[in-house]
Amino acid sequence: MHQGPNQPLARADRLSRSCGMALLGGLLVPLSFEPWGLASLLPISIWLLARSLEQRDWRTGLRIGWIFGLAVEGLSTPWLGNAVQKYLGIFVIGDPDSLLALLAGVGAFLLWWPLAALGWGLVGATIAAGPARGAGRWLLAGLAIVVLESWWPRVFPWSLGSALATPDRTLGWWCLSTFGVEGLSLLLVLSGFIAASAGPSFPRHWRHSWRWLAALLWIAVPLLPGSTAAEISPQGVPAEDSQVISIVQPAISLETRHRGDDAVRAQQLATIRQWIERGSDGDGRTADLVILPEAILPGVWRESWLTEWLDPWLTAPLVVGFTRAHPQGYANSVGFYPADGKGESPAGEARIRGAGMAQLADKKVLVPFGERIPLGGLISALGIDLPLVDLIPASQQTVFRHAVLEAPLGVSICYEGILAEPIFETIEGGARWHVNLTEDLWYGDWIEPAQHLQLQRSRAIESQLLWMRSANAGISAIIDPTPAGLHGVTAIRRWSDGRWSPWLPTDDGEPLELAMGQPSILQARIEHWPVPSNPRWRRVLRWGSLPCALLWLALLWFRKKNG
Repeated sequence: MHQGPNQPLARADRLSRSCGMALLGGLLVPLSFEPWGLASLLPISIWLLARSLEQRDWRTGLRIGWIFGLAVEGLSTPWLGNAVQKYLGIFVIGDPDSLLALLAGVGAFLLWWPLAALGWGLVGATIAAGPARGAGRWLLAGLAIVVLESWWPRVFPWSLGSALATPDRTLGWWCLSTFGVEGLSLLLVLSGFIAASAGPSFPRHWRHSWRWLAALLWIAVPLLPGSTAAEISPQGVPAEDSQVISIVQPAISLETRHRGDDAVRAQQLATIRQWIERGSDGDGRTADLVILPEAILPGVWRESWLTEWLDPWLTAPLVVGFTRAHPQGYANSVGFYPADGKGESPAGEARIRGAGMAQLADKKVLVPFGERIPLGGLISALGIDLPLVDLIPASQQTVFRHAVLEAPLGVSICYEGILAEPIFETIEGGARWHVNLTEDLWYGDWIEPAQHLQLQRSRAIESQLLWMRSANAGISAIIDPTPAGLHGVTAIRRWSDGRWSPWLPTDDGEPLELAMGQPSILQARIEHWPVPSNPRWRRVLRWGSLPCALLWLALLWFRKKNG
């Protein structure tokens, strides 16, 4: 059939509009997360992606999905260049502010950015190659994005469903605890694609209007408040058997921690000891636990050295992150010291001193290209010498048990706290509450700390674990997912500028976090210990999404091959 002169131009115009919609939709995804926190935009972003992929072949779908991914990854993760700049500047070049370190960071981001976006391109190609309309298209889209979230290699894996983990308790919290993070991602994608099937804009005919109902619901969910908390006690004073927990945020710069000489390290240890002793003050009693962040102790340590340092003066149980020397190498480690009286008390001192018998554990899930080198053997065989160290991973997630702890304590280090499997493994190990030790200074002080906290908040809500987060320079926080009226944390106070604030009840909406970059302590009183949630169907969704998607694509290929 003869084509008119305007038909190629019309097709190009339609393709340009589709690419524009994909670009806009991709930009709305990071805007749905912190620090912007416009979670209601997320269903609209999925609707734009679905509209841009309509009536496209898989090649065009690949291009459109890639454009969508460039917008998502470009606005979400500029902190990656900051991390490379600081790492190479501190450990290789010797000056993190040098032009060479800056260029290395920019180059690493520009190399990684299009590769990370390629995953979204494959999602677009998969959807475009599938059914043109109907439930088959909707389900294939949901499966493709769940596969991307669960299996596509990314530096920091994240899920769309985490956007509903808002700082304030909203209806999104109930959705996360009910459907889980990945389950919520699936529902959000389904709602966007169902809405797109109603036409190019909001339908005027009632027969198609129902297709927008789910998307409109998800737009409203982050705006609807959760149930209000009932008053627990007028002054926020807990019962006598409450626990006092101190989360320390010392805000020691990376350069000071990793480039100092022996005198500087000695001064750091003296400063850290002061923070521990301040955190041990539970307002007339010894705190039940003091928590310090990931790898906060300068240098490399062995168990005997750490015990020797703590034993003469430690009075409160302590969880602390440090780098541990193994015979085979090094590990990102955490130590629990119960302070149960192994040492002697000075004359006239009522409090018992002594570190007690240590429990030490290593990080299991290591950050790619930060703590482990993917395909390291192959890279070495090619003669490429990367300035990175392969740390030693643990064989299982950490759960500390001791008589001084109210309940078994699960521990994650850094980005383990944003992954479903490590958290559920600690629950299977008996954990009733959770501590995460983090160092976010590698990534700057703007986008990533807020993102990281929100992703951990989503896992805390999903698992219903009372969550304590200690980050060196922020954002340290307590995440209390317990039902309204049964707050696990009943009161908090803060140490800053040389003094303690008054105790403040948590039922008046007091934020349970510390300001970014501020040296301080967040101390909490805990009364209720929630029952963690570990539904196995969420694992079925993750592990079953990949084979289901592959089977679906195989059936489509077989069908097209046979006409």
